[in-house]
Amino acid sequence: MMDALTTNGIVFLRPQGGFEPSSQPGLWKEVSVAGDTFMLRKSRSDRDRGKPCTGPGESNILTDGCLIDLCGATLLWRSSISRSQTPVGLFAVSVVMFVW
Repeated sequence: MMDALTTNGIVFLRPQGGFEPSSQPGLWKEVSVAGDTFMLRKSRSDRDRGKPCTGPGESNILTDGCLIDLCGATLLWRSSISRSQTPVGLFAVSVVMFVW
């Protein structure tokens, strides 16, 4: 099967220990077009891919709290369960007003 990396890379970071206040950031890893994961290249435009991530616990599946970097645009991935428990609406506004 043919596989490739995008020109500027699609990278993600999975928090260690879940998406909790005490969790630690993981390592940034790059995902290929076919979904394989690799350590970062020396530079985003480098033609040589990084070392494959094949150890136990390694996957391309996003978990709650993953950061996804799409060439400078960083997104926060939230699971559907976590999104349903996220404060919204007037509660969020009241917290902002209280802090302000």
